[in-house]
Amino acid sequence: MVFNFVRGYVYVTSACNYRCSHCFIRSDKKYIKPEEIDIELVRQFIDDFGNNFKSINFTGEGNPVLARNIKDIIRLSKMRADTVSINTRGYINPDLLDYFKIMGVIVYYSIDWYGERADSEMRYDGLWEQQINTLKEMLKRKIRVAVRSTIMRDNFGDVLQLIRMVENLRLRGHDIVIEIMPYLPYNNTNNTPTIDQIKLITTICLNKDFTRLLTPWWTCIYPYFRDKASKWWHKHDRICEAGREYGRIAIKQDGTILPCPFETRPVGKYIRQYGSYYIDKTKVKIELDRYLNETRVDEKCEKCTFGSICKGCRVIDSIGEKQICPIPEMWR
Repeated sequence: MVFNFVRGYVYVTSACNYRCSHCFIRSDKKYIKPEEIDIELVRQFIDDFGNNFKSINFTGEGNPVLARNIKDIIRLSKMRADTVSINTRGYINPDLLDYFKIMGVIVYYSIDWYGERADSEMRYDGLWEQQINTLKEMLKRKIRVAVRSTIMRDNFGDVLQLIRMVENLRLRGHDIVIEIMPYLPYNNTNNTPTIDQIKLITTICLNKDFTRLLTPWWTCIYPYFRDKASKWWHKHDRICEAGREYGRIAIKQDGTILPCPFETRPVGKYIRQYGSYYIDKTKVKIELDRYLNETRVDEKCEKCTFGSICKGCRVIDSIGEKQICPIPEMWR
């Protein structure tokens, strides 16, 4: 059985050196046992699902640069995909930065607070200084960087300052952009930004070529992706790329397969037999079909201004009523 996914997401490690106040993964857990993905599992995942991968992103429940085998995973992935990227924050050692440059790795660099407030909110002394110094080192090496900021109800001013910071860096000729993602309330609706905040940020994003709002639903409406998707799927389909042909697929450290890196519902899991990893692809196909066919469309989506383009995000269904797409509220 052949799968035609074009985007792969690899949860590299659950180890993390930060205790961010808004982190939904560690919000109710004092300790998560560090677990790294086996490179042989990554290899098998690519063999089974990634024959047509255009991009592979390293993400997960921790900080991917902490994985001891991150270089090996990058090397393997670069052999099988056109684009390789990593999500991280804070300090990155110079040796690894040099490797990013050599391998052409794109860095999605998370900064959610501007100035020393980052230290207290992330519960890590000296974080802001680390981030600025590391950012300078990446730009000096001409590594492609996308600052990724999560907008929450109480960091709105910080995000505006981060946008201005990136704009100034671009004016100096640096290859850098900023992506802004509203907090997804998996566990805390108090962190969700207001409609007015998202509306203002969206207005700013749509008027600057280096800034865009990135969420499961906004990715669908973003013109570049929308135009690409129209070539892949029928006009009556949802643009949502979760778990669908020519869309995205993700793997966790323990071999669990997710239809989207934002998703929580699994569609299969690898098992280890006689030293090798195996997954029943027929069962995965059945679960994916069920996921694609049975995930409901929110009622508001049917009345949305962008309903004919987006047709609804499947992730919203999995995190329930706590997640409300702001787009209908913004343009109604």
